[in-house]
Amino acid sequence: MYRSTDKSCCFTDLLSNLYGIANLNDRIRRCTQMLGPAGPRPITEGDRRRILGANGDLAAKALRVLAVAQRKQSAAPKSFEPQELERELTFVGLIGMMDPP
Repeated sequence: MYRSTDKSCCFTDLLSNLYGIANLNDRIRRCTQMLGPAGPRPITEGDRRRILGANGDLAAKALRVLAVAQRKQSAAPKSFEPQELERELTFVGLIGMMDPP
């Protein structure tokens, strides 16, 4: 695990997957695909608008919202620098969490 400068966290199994968790505005701009029922597909501006809308709906319910993205890797990363790891991500979904009372 490493923590990027933009307050995101990434986890990697070093061989095949990178998983990133961050606030949506940081994460969505690094996504080139999104995970759909048939697997990854290119993300569109319409997708981004719908995701931002869902984010707004969750936030309006006083939920803390995190975005999850992943990237398949064919080998261990050459570097753990954010610009190396946090690129060409596939948007997976949003997590809405309620803070304890």
